[in-house]
Amino acid sequence: MKHKLFTKATVISVLVLFFLFAGIYYFAKLDAAEKSLETDLFAFVPDNATAILEANDITELVSELDHQHFKGTDQMLKISRLLSFLNANFEGLVNSTAHGLSPQMNKILVSFHEPGTDMDQIIYCRLADGDQKRINAFIQSNFATNYAPRLFEYKGETIRIYPLNSNNFLACYSRPGFFAMSYQKKLIEKVIDAYLYNKSILNDPLFSSFHNKKKNNDLARLYIKMDQVQMGEAKNDTIVRSRLNYWTFFDLKISGDDICLSGTSFDNDSCISFTNALKQQTPIEIYQGKYLPAGSYFIAQTAASNIQSIFNITAKIEYSKNTYTDDIKECDTTFLQFVKENIRGQITSCMFHSKDTVNKENAIMIVDLNDPERAEISLNNFLLKYRTLGISPYAGNKVLYAKNKRYVTYTLPANSLFAQLTGFTESGTQEYICFYRGQMIISPEIKSLSSYIQAIDNSEFIENDVSYKDYLSRFAPSSNFVMLADMKQVMLRPEYYTRLIPGFFFNYKAFFENFIFSAQYTCVENIIYPNITLTYKAISRPS
Repeated sequence: MKHKLFTKATVISVLVLFFLFAGIYYFAKLDAAEKSLETDLFAFVPDNATAILEANDITELVSELDHQHFKGTDQMLKISRLLSFLNANFEGLVNSTAHGLSPQMNKILVSFHEPGTDMDQIIYCRLADGDQKRINAFIQSNFATNYAPRLFEYKGETIRIYPLNSNNFLACYSRPGFFAMSYQKKLIEKVIDAYLYNKSILNDPLFSSFHNKKKNNDLARLYIKMDQVQMGEAKNDTIVRSRLNYWTFFDLKISGDDICLSGTSFDNDSCISFTNALKQQTPIEIYQGKYLPAGSYFIAQTAASNIQSIFNITAKIEYSKNTYTDDIKECDTTFLQFVKENIRGQITSCMFHSKDTVNKENAIMIVDLNDPERAEISLNNFLLKYRTLGISPYAGNKVLYAKNKRYVTYTLPANSLFAQLTGFTESGTQEYICFYRGQMIISPEIKSLSSYIQAIDNSEFIENDVSYKDYLSRFAPSSNFVMLADMKQVMLRPEYYTRLIPGFFFNYKAFFENFIFSAQYTCVENIIYPNITLTYKAISRPS
């Protein structure tokens, strides 16, 4: 009897211990999975990242991209070889199990780094139980079979280098619940530094203040660090520079041939930035195509109200990187005052090709005027002052003729106001003005003034272009700043547009030159919301 009781007690004890250990194992696995979901991938992103793509559902994002017209033209390869590698092999990775990617692996980050080549990216993801084996098998299937992976120790951590069939080398780093890969071993070293020594992007107080803000249910979010601005003055031949950065994030959607980026800009109010200047502008109505020539490939419009705020920022930037005489700076200030006294509505900057100058850029600035006649008298008084004082050599006025009409062209003293207000930073210091149809037209070349007048006189308007109307229909009725650009043309002279288009788009010009870039900046409660649409022009507007 005692033996039976002992046996029964033993069996019960074994069962109790079994279920106890099974429960502990289950809850340990559950705790590990929860911790994996809680791992902040941004804590591994090096603080020198210039942009970060956060994909909330990489499976859905890849599926959306598969339906795009540019998918079959190797466009992904032009922006990132690493993303192209993942995209080309994604189906095999997803189908390696019956249930697809785990929730942890389905959310990834991609960080972009200088110098901005198609090899300077890192991909990060969390790992659930069994995901590491899946990744190993995924990489193994792309091995160059006659080479073996190499292991490198870096500050006590292991980096694995895998030779791939594509003749590239894939550097990988993993920890429990985490995985990162890049074509650059030095970038993986930066990942390790970010983790071990707290040198991640989260150390940027501005970035860390907003990256966890409530996110929309969009496929992805793109964070872009705007270009650093070197400020300072010359002292003993040494330029004192302070780096002033700000971030903009964009929620990403894909619709037809459009990549839609709905953004929010975050910067300090003391930051020297274009967006801070826009905060002081009143909204403007969208520009009219009947004032713009048919060959326009870059158009930007901002409000005339408080253009002083734009000048305050652009002058600091322009004067820090170029050497201007005191006479030029004085003329900038005086001419700006003239513009402020006569302007109304908005300022429109335009780059265009005309029929007689197909391969040459024409740059103009169109200024709406309160009273054109009064403005012309005021301009003559402004020029008379400079001639009388001998501050600047007088080049004399010229005359343009178009359709038997005579237009006086005024030669301005050397100044940099055109470059500052238009953003065309390489336009020089020589400028000309003529008054046409109640507006003041400014250009660094007389030929551009002539080409503009001829185009408008001949009713060669951009509003006759069906594509232009399509792009225009995507804008809200009013905003603080509007821009439309053919990126292929912009990429030919990127130095012209450094203040107007984020540097990220120039870094990957082989990809973005295939798009029309339309942007609208709106200010609400002192926050700038940039909305950008990239339209693949190979389908919608053949070039």
